[in-house]
Amino acid sequence: MNQTFWFNLNSTNQELSQAEVEEVFRQEGFHWSRDKKGGFHLYQLDRSPTTQILNRLGGTIWVSQEIDKASNLEIIQEKVEVVSQEELKKHSFKRFALWFYDNSKYDPQASQFLSQELKPKINLSYLNFRQPRLSHKQLQFNLILVIIKHKKTFYLLKLIWYYPWESFIWKDKSKIFIQPTAGMLPHKLSRMMVNLSLPTSPSKLPSGYYLLDPFAGSGTILIEALDQGIPVVGIEKNPTAFAGLKTNLNHLADNVQTKTKYQLYQGDASRLHRIVKEKIIAVATEPYLGPAFRWRTNRYQKKYLTTSQHPDKHIDQKQITEIVNNLEKLYYLWLKHQALILKPEIKVVVIFPLLHFHERFYRIKLIDNHHLEGYTLYQGPFVIKSQRDLAVRRQILILRKK
Repeated sequence: MNQTFWFNLNSTNQELSQAEVEEVFRQEGFHWSRDKKGGFHLYQLDRSPTTQILNRLGGTIWVSQEIDKASNLEIIQEKVEVVSQEELKKHSFKRFALWFYDNSKYDPQASQFLSQELKPKINLSYLNFRQPRLSHKQLQFNLILVIIKHKKTFYLLKLIWYYPWESFIWKDKSKIFIQPTAGMLPHKLSRMMVNLSLPTSPSKLPSGYYLLDPFAGSGTILIEALDQGIPVVGIEKNPTAFAGLKTNLNHLADNVQTKTKYQLYQGDASRLHRIVKEKIIAVATEPYLGPAFRWRTNRYQKKYLTTSQHPDKHIDQKQITEIVNNLEKLYYLWLKHQALILKPEIKVVVIFPLLHFHERFYRIKLIDNHHLEGYTLYQGPFVIKSQRDLAVRRQILILRKK
């Protein structure tokens, strides 16, 4: 019998988060149908997803199972009492929390009011939240119910999973080496890229195959792959960054005592066909996105763009065009030589820059010009939301080897 699960997806790019969820469902053998109510994605699944499967996700905030629905709040409150008593018979919960969403917006005042009303009837103390955020320990020992008002209907849900934010923070803070001039790639986004690149579940990957990151940097993508037990190959050209990459991965291996294999090479990604000897089953990478840009303001309060290397030199439209052309040449050579070592159907999840300069966007035109050198566009581009005045924005493309 199918069950309905509500997914609260990351708002930076819900299309990308949705693609990741459905790719993980495919890899794990689920049958599903999709609906949407407000800002939530609803999935009818043929079975309940396990915590282990949900922990794979990088673009989902929480998942709840639908219990009931009604046309007015009083009926839902009665259902809350019944559900709470049933859950207390199964589990030794210490406290409870009730989150109320009006459409897709969390309402802390309504959440607190309803919790206080229900507290005497449920006979549990309640957790008070300004914003919904849980540790794994809190989720384990507390009953979390969710009421969502959508149009004229109230839905009662039971929270079954909350994203492991402690793990993402630990991985970020435990890095010994970071690149201050490079844009930090978030671990959650890296996890999504890894999941979207895989042909199947990590536990079903054939032995002896690796995920490749040809622009490894400080190793964020490699760390997220290793965290799922996926063997990795990383390439980094810069000697300082390569030394830092080795330090980060060795530190991770020592701390979590992983036995998953990783192989690192110092070299140029545009010549990786001469470097990589391992069998590659997936590629996920964020290549060099261009110089680190900085917006500055002159004495007339007019903004102008510079680079961190030349903070006093204004960037003009001609230089932006030149930067884009140089990046296109780099990506073209990398994709061309990478195609020599990849088998057909292998996916390449890559971040290309979208440069924003004087109200105009400059994008990488390899796709427009059909210069993908042995690849087809499988999904995307997905543009990641960012600050309005950011000069470089990320757009993710999923390519497939012909």
